[in-house]
Amino acid sequence: MTSKNLFFKLMRKDLGQRLWAVALIGMGCFFAYPVTAAVSAGEIERYEDLKLGLLRYSDQIMEWLSFENGMTAFVMMAAALVCGISGFAWLNARSKVDFYHSIPVRREVLFAVDFVNGILIMAVPYVISMIAAACIAVGYGVDGTKLWPVVFAACGLHLTYFILMYTMVVVAVMLTGNMVVAFLGCVVFSSAVPLAVSLIQGYFMVFFRTGMWESWQNFMETGIRFSPVCEYISSYDAYINGESMASYVTIALAASVLFTVVGCFLYKKRPSEAAGKAMAFPVTMPVIRIILVLLSAFGLGVFFWGLRSSTGWAVFGLICGAVICHCTIEIIYHFDFKKLFAHPVQLVGCILVSVAVLFAFRYDWFGYDTYIPDAGKVKCAAVSVDRLDSWVSRGYVLKKEDGSYQWKYLEDDWLLDMMESEDVETICNIAAAGVEQLGERTQDTSVREEGGTFSRVKICYTMNSGRKVYRSYYMDMDKNLPLFEKLYASEAYQKASFPLMKKTADEVADIRWRCGGESSEVRLDTLGKAEKKELLEAYQKEFSEMTIEQMKYELPAGLIRFTSDQDVEALNWEHFQKVRDSEDYYSYHSYNFAEKDYYPVYLSFKETCALLRKYGIMPGEYYDSLDLYAVTVSRWNDKKQVQEQAVFDKPEEIERLKKVISVPGVQYYNSMYLQSDLDVVFYDRNGEQYSHYAVFPKDQIPDFVLERMQPLP
Repeated sequence: MTSKNLFFKLMRKDLGQRLWAVALIGMGCFFAYPVTAAVSAGEIERYEDLKLGLLRYSDQIMEWLSFENGMTAFVMMAAALVCGISGFAWLNARSKVDFYHSIPVRREVLFAVDFVNGILIMAVPYVISMIAAACIAVGYGVDGTKLWPVVFAACGLHLTYFILMYTMVVVAVMLTGNMVVAFLGCVVFSSAVPLAVSLIQGYFMVFFRTGMWESWQNFMETGIRFSPVCEYISSYDAYINGESMASYVTIALAASVLFTVVGCFLYKKRPSEAAGKAMAFPVTMPVIRIILVLLSAFGLGVFFWGLRSSTGWAVFGLICGAVICHCTIEIIYHFDFKKLFAHPVQLVGCILVSVAVLFAFRYDWFGYDTYIPDAGKVKCAAVSVDRLDSWVSRGYVLKKEDGSYQWKYLEDDWLLDMMESEDVETICNIAAAGVEQLGERTQDTSVREEGGTFSRVKICYTMNSGRKVYRSYYMDMDKNLPLFEKLYASEAYQKASFPLMKKTADEVADIRWRCGGESSEVRLDTLGKAEKKELLEAYQKEFSEMTIEQMKYELPAGLIRFTSDQDVEALNWEHFQKVRDSEDYYSYHSYNFAEKDYYPVYLSFKETCALLRKYGIMPGEYYDSLDLYAVTVSRWNDKKQVQEQAVFDKPEEIERLKKVISVPGVQYYNSMYLQSDLDVVFYDRNGEQYSHYAVFPKDQIPDFVLERMQPLP
């Protein structure tokens, strides 16, 4: 008998012993894909317009059979566990090990038989079911030219990650001698590195007050990818976001090859007497024990710190975590409760190491929070002040290949990547002020509690070497106003923070104005190129000259938007979609292009306001147009736990309120200097109500408002 014939004979015999797995996976795939495809076709008949029904069905089946189907990923993980452990389960029984190893067949062949069968048991029924489901969908009218590439891509990607998970399980089985321990080994392989990385991040976040996600982002992303499960999830997110899958597939295949080689090597070296034991190789026992004990100690330590913010309780958590984990592992290793403290030196060593690490973070032995780089070593720097620039539309309109549009959001800290200020000295001075305030405050508190105007300030230094260093401070804006005024006035900050400052007249298709919601919008679409240029440049000039001090005491009189050609296309497309959605009960989309890219106009912008009045816009005259008769102001009093209200109907009171209450929809453009949120109802002479959420600028609530507030019955 040739070795080839022997190989396939052994495969058939192995498959015969694993028919239960074949039946289970085959039935699951059958109901998950062909049956689902046929049942979902009933979606077509829900619509009077069969074309619309077919469109909905196509969207559903395309998503179900694509790599986007998260349920398939879960199935692949479960199948990898089942196929990997069941395929080599005989290694845990000494009688079976002795029998198979007595056969005159090389161990590599025995390994290959079980290994290949484990892949085929999942791959064959899955691929057949996917093809069958696609055929059913095409039979109902789905465009095959679009569906088949999606199906083949999904099969390739899902099976790639199935093999990755499967090979990991095989290695775990080779290292252990018990099915339960093998399962625990899979858990360790999947979670140990991400858990370690997460704990490190947790310690940074808990004990360092100036840390930012960007400081350890690359470290986190790299560490997480050492887990096959996390790598699978990462590839899923990348696929959803339209990223290239080449690097993900390459890493998965390379890791699968590595796991396969390691698994085969371990099987060749695995002693037969390892069957039934917890660990097949004694040399791995202390390594795994120490790693898990340290992770457990760190985890329980930070948990108890979170409960009480006490160093003593954190040390207590460390000791408990180390002892509990150590004892549990010894029981698993030896299957004997008498071996709880079989290695006391290792236990004490782990406790001492974990306590030292805790103290290093707790007392900042390395000066992380107080670090300010030498200005001479910094190439450029960037600053983001949350409540100063958070109102800016962080993204842009993106036209997709299918003709639709989407708002492409930028990262939360996009400004740190876009700004390249060479005024490093000013930024270092801001950081020094932030470090100084660390000693003044033990925790972040609200504006009212501190009596100041606090905001989160984020700094990114680009060192001469190219390395980026990030720090974050919670700072009093009023106390450090001169520093922030200098920052705000800089060209680097303005061009990076406000995209409008880089826009040219050639990029402006039309100009839009609003002093309320979308219904108040006015289009200045009759302006010529010269007029658009004049208005844009006037606004850019006055906006660049505005100070933070002005923002503190002045509310916007309205909002202006300089719209590009692509913005107009997106807005028109959005309008069409909203009309369609209103006619189709089963369709709903929220795009909100109409709410993006508006900038505040203040009455102090004399030239801008003059040009707007020239074109028929009256900034600051919103309330005058309402012919107000009365104003009702109400609020919830936290101290008294009651709802309070006051009614103002005297002309002089109404005029005073009109000067300090914000126009609807504009209050968030200087959110840093808002004092009080109030519910306001305006009444005109016809009794019509105009309700909105109004805001007073900081320290500008008229005395008579607070004096007249009375509890409601």
